[in-house]
Amino acid sequence: MNAELESLQEQIMYNCRISDGRYGGVFSLCGFLLRMRDYYKWETNLDPWEEPDSQELLQWVEHKEDLWGETASRDLIPLTIGPSVFDPFDVDAINARIIDAGLFYGAGYATGMKPTFFLATASSRKILNNMQVHILDHELARDLFTSPAMRQGGHIIARPRTMAAMLWDLILEKKPSTLSALSYALAQYSLDLEGLQRSPGKYSATLWRIARDESETCVYHEVGEAMQEEFDLEVWQEMVAAHANTLVEKVARAAKDLLADTHEHGMLAHIIEHRKKSSLGLYLCLTEPLAKRLFPEIKPAFDRIKAGQEWNLLEDMRHAGFLRAKKLAQKLVELHLEGLHKGRDWVHSQVDKLFLQPLGLGIGRGVGVGGVGVGPG
Repeated sequence: MNAELESLQEQIMYNCRISDGRYGGVFSLCGFLLRMRDYYKWETNLDPWEEPDSQELLQWVEHKEDLWGETASRDLIPLTIGPSVFDPFDVDAINARIIDAGLFYGAGYATGMKPTFFLATASSRKILNNMQVHILDHELARDLFTSPAMRQGGHIIARPRTMAAMLWDLILEKKPSTLSALSYALAQYSLDLEGLQRSPGKYSATLWRIARDESETCVYHEVGEAMQEEFDLEVWQEMVAAHANTLVEKVARAAKDLLADTHEHGMLAHIIEHRKKSSLGLYLCLTEPLAKRLFPEIKPAFDRIKAGQEWNLLEDMRHAGFLRAKKLAQKLVELHLEGLHKGRDWVHSQVDKLFLQPLGLGIGRGVGVGGVGVGPG
């Protein structure tokens, strides 16, 4: 690695430490612990299914907390590449400088408006629906937040390592609520849970293959998100910023995710068109509790497909989910605009009353909504 790349990597990691130290609390406790374990594995070059020594992990966590304590109050720094200086969120300009070297840089805002950054080598690129898709390989810098696929402008980025980590978490946990869907997904690759848990290293090549395949399927979530017009992006961004790290943000993200997944060019349409049984099973596993409540058709539709029924039933389910997400998005926009005059608390109470309470969730009910979208919260 040349000196210029080493310098860029360290600058990005510096901003990652600031972001993690200041915003680590936006994750649920479960989500935070899972992300910390995966972060350790990435930093120490372990495969996701290689479990670390518990004492070494504990010492690493203590060291990270010390680093975060030192940097959390600092400001993000611009990135210097040769004689040029860039705003850390100016991804187009930065990538124009590094893409010929086989590198890709990402930056944006995640849950709770947490800044997120990464730098990676790209294994392949392609054009899809007039957008450039980048399949990442080795990640050189990153923060706590990761997602198997994400979009920035006209670029879609697939991160197979993130999918591999999420897949291994599902295999380890074996939650009763996802066991059937997970077993079904793995069976499409001639794998079973018990064998994987006993000897994961034996199936390492297959696990990486699944991670690559399924992260590329997740790319179609980003396609659907880019093409949907029902949730105005500018209004959605205003809403998320105004209600960061609240139930309003969670519902807004769930609505946008559901619109993307159920769009005619989105992930479920891709799964249905190509009869991707493994992707359907993993979709059930990775869709978070609130999104499942907003999309009750998905589980019965999966059960019918698993029983060998026709895939056109799934298409009916996709369309029904899209119409519901469209209405939800339209109402959220109305509440946001009205809330500009009535205040944030009014918006929170209306979202609770209109959306969460009817689902048996809501403020004061002692029932959490968990994360939203794909991946641990």
